[in-house]
Amino acid sequence: MDRGHGCVTVNNDVDLRLRDAPLLNRRPDVVLYRCLDRERGERLRAEHALLVVEIVSPGSETQDTTDKPGE
Repeated sequence: MDRGHGCVTVNNDVDLRLRDAPLLNRRPDVVLYRCLDRERGERLRAEHALLVVEIVSPGSETQDTTDKPGE
């Protein structure tokens, strides 16, 4: 599909920009998002995300269940 017809991408190795100042990026376990125009240098931002998956790990349970969803 092309960008004009609902192109989506899924990735498990990408930074998600939550804000510019102060800079805050997160790397979710899986992200389903609208296709980006990489030629224009478009970054993956929260408004592009359609679905974000975070797998709760025993060593980072508080961060995974409290901090990240709040951001």
